[in-house]
Amino acid sequence: MSKDFSRGVAYFVKGVAHVSVSFPEGVIKCHYCPYCYCESDLKRYRCRLTHTMLYNPFVEGLPEECPIEITGEIIGTPPKERREN
Repeated sequence: MSKDFSRGVAYFVKGVAHVSVSFPEGVIKCHYCPYCYCESDLKRYRCRLTHTMLYNPFVEGLPEECPIEITGEIIGTPPKERREN
C-alpha cells in the first residue's frame, strides 16, 4: 500500500543508478544516447539523466554536465582496417 504524503515530505532517501550506454562505432553524440529524447511538440531535445535541454544533440562529444563516463570498452568486433597498397 502506498503512503499518503498529505502533510508533506519530511526527508528523502537517495538512490544511485549506474547505467551502461553504448555508442555506435565510437560516434559519441547525445543523439545516439537512449536517454536523449525529442519533445516533438516543442521540437527540442532533452536528457533523461540530467533533465536538461540539449541545444545540439548532433554535435560530437557529450556536454559537461553529462554523467556518462566513456570507458573505451569495445562491444562487438570492429571491421579490420583496409590497407592501402
